[in-house]
Amino acid sequence: MKAKLSILVASAALLALLAACVQPIPPPAPPQYVPQGGADGMGDAGSKPIYLFLENTFMGGLVDGEWRSVSKPDYDDDGFSSLLLKDVLTQDGYALYYASGTGTRGREFLRYQSEDFGLSGLQTEGAEALLAEHGEPYLLNGEPTGYVRYTLPLELDERFDEILIPSYNFQLLFPRDGDYSCFWDGSGGRPPLAINAEHDPFPRHIAEIEPGQDAQDALKALLDTNGLGGAYPHFTAAYEGDLDGDGSPEGLYFANSPRGEDGWPLLKGEGALGTYSAILHRGNDGAFRTVYEDMRPYSGTFTPDASGGMELFNIDFSTQLKPVAVADVNGDGVYEFGCAHILWEGGRTMLFSLGEIGYSAVLTANWGM
Repeated sequence: MKAKLSILVASAALLALLAACVQPIPPPAPPQYVPQGGADGMGDAGSKPIYLFLENTFMGGLVDGEWRSVSKPDYDDDGFSSLLLKDVLTQDGYALYYASGTGTRGREFLRYQSEDFGLSGLQTEGAEALLAEHGEPYLLNGEPTGYVRYTLPLELDERFDEILIPSYNFQLLFPRDGDYSCFWDGSGGRPPLAINAEHDPFPRHIAEIEPGQDAQDALKALLDTNGLGGAYPHFTAAYEGDLDGDGSPEGLYFANSPRGEDGWPLLKGEGALGTYSAILHRGNDGAFRTVYEDMRPYSGTFTPDASGGMELFNIDFSTQLKPVAVADVNGDGVYEFGCAHILWEGGRTMLFSLGEIGYSAVLTANWGM
């Protein structure tokens, strides 16, 4: 009896095993993205501070888990930088990333020796001369340039314990492959991104794309809402890729008024016209959200010329947004992006970070009048 029972149990087990073998295997669950620094996407609050430059302009960084901006967003406000010069310049070096995405390690830079209380000065009496002691004058063809060459990391003593980064127009010129000539011969040498962090700021490919009809419709709706319904919708750059690390593509779109060959903005379109700059973000749901806008309706009389446009000779209408870098600045797996907002008599560089309500500016560096 026991032998038959054992045979029955073994047979049942074999049948169960065979049945399991022919059952369809369920697909694996999609990977759940968790930011490396926690769900707030702000990185590890206890990690090393991250400082960054966009096109040589110092932006501030992520310190103790908080974004610390070098300037206030409003041009009319005084800066509020509380970042120490000592902390930024005692770093071992900055990784320099160019358009190709490849990085090199930058351990030297040029800085113009400003007056203590100049527009980009250190705002502490005697600080400029004190800093210059740690570098050497940079000569071009044997002639002084006003720039000082420094090698990182600087060894700055307690005399620098209270000297702050200027809240306005603090720039360091990082050489390209050790060569500074690009700054003087017009070829340009500004790396879009310089960062002291060790992580790869480009974990996934973000492609440049041509905006589709959905983006055109979204921009047209934004212009109409702001009294520019007759203006010609015009994009100057667009990107698509998995910005937030969830496996689905999103989009970033930069729109600017058309401009003439000499750089002046053009009135183009029919009806309610004006000039504009805007950034749109397309989420996973396909919906477009306005990240940033500068809308300037025109109230004068518009008479188009033979080309269908007219140069608007008014500096108040000269505004342009230029993307600088799309990169994961804080190492949490989510892309930030930086752009320059260029005005005729003003300008600033901004870094935008993705939060619960979409992208918003977290760092600002003012460098215009």
